Amino acid sequence: MDAGPGDFNYVFYTLYRERPYRAFQRGEFPWRTLCLFGGYPLQADPQSALFDPGVWLTLFFSWVRGTPHVSMDIFHVESLIHLWIAAVLAYIFLRREVGNRWGALLGALVFAFGGYMTGYPILQVAKGESTAWLPLFLLGLRDLADGRIPRGLLLGGLGGALMILTGDPQIAFYILLGGTAYYAFRCAQSRLPWLPAVQRLGLLGLLLAGTTAVPLLPPLEYQQHSTRVRLGRPGLLLVRDPWYPDWTASVNGQPAPLDRADGVLMAVALPAGESEVVFRFRPPSFLVGAGISLVTIAFLWPWVLWRSARRP
Repeated sequence: MDAGPGDFNYVFYTLYRERPYRAFQRGEFPWRTLCLFGGYPLQADPQSALFDPGVWLTLFFSWVRGTPHVSMDIFHVESLIHLWIAAVLAYIFLRREVGNRWGALLGALVFAFGGYMTGYPILQVAKGESTAWLPLFLLGLRDLADGRIPRGLLLGGLGGALMILTGDPQIAFYILLGGTAYYAFRCAQSRLPWLPAVQRLGLLGLLLAGTTAVPLLPPLEYQQHSTRVRLGRPGLLLVRDPWYPDWTASVNGQPAPLDRADGVLMAVALPAGESEVVFRFRPPSFLVGAGISLVTIAFLWPWVLWRSARRP
């Protein structure tokens, strides 16, 4: 497949696969991407998808092949595999929904290869990869509404988490909104009282929020940027970034007070001569999000798996 110039090559390959790959090769975590003039915090961009297992596999197999750059072939495979994931999951969901294997097969083929996922989303990779997990998410919601709570949490939590981690908040929002409407419809069909219905959906939401806390809690850039300045006399360096309490600055390796300039920007006083100024953004919410994700993965997911193994 030759995607040609466009979002597939210039954005999702270069920015969200190649630049993190180079950072990992240097033994660094890709906090920042050097593009758009001075660059910007990569983790502030939800489409970076650095916590998505699909991205991990693309980077890992490129590393196994020993390529200096991310393998474009492997990236093509990553994108195409999600089309087949979408088809298989859609068949499983529709098979249960309509009860007819030929109808389910036709619906699955239309969903995965009928034009939507093979059109714009194949270039906007995150949109296609997020959409691929929609049927698994709906399967989980169906099980929740039908009383198969452990399996519903397992399937819905897995599908929803992967959908969010692939890095397209717009598609994730639409799927969550549509999934909630589908869940309400299924609960009405099964005449499930509203209180247990809300409780089950709330537990699934807790599972999703905890699992995806790191990429969801903004801001996630947790980055630093530096500059060198040479002044003939003491002066003030004005930075065109919004002032925020979690920013810190150092001048020549020593902590320096960070002032607010023009009401909204950052400024730091500098001595005469050459200075190296480093700005760091270390939001507590990053550590909070990481802690929530670790606790959820370590405790809540094992409970869901244990319940799923015990009950149908």
